[in-house]
Amino acid sequence: MIAFWFTGILLGLYLFHLVEKFYKIPWLKIEFVFTALWTLLYLIAAILVGTAYYDNAHTAATFFGSVATVANA
Repeated sequence: MIAFWFTGILLGLYLFHLVEKFYKIPWLKIEFVFTALWTLLYLIAAILVGTAYYDNAHTAATFFGSVATVANA
């Protein structure tokens, strides 16, 4: 839920051009660090699920976690 709310708040800030009012805050750097962190967490989660369980649901979770990692990178 952290990623959902953070992305929603950033969307609101960009939609209402509040990012331009607070130009001293390094918005792009914040977004980059946030995206890099969540990409790493998705990769770790996909690897852990892929190595722990071998049924169809967890295989699908591993696949989609890997796809999300590639899409974010």
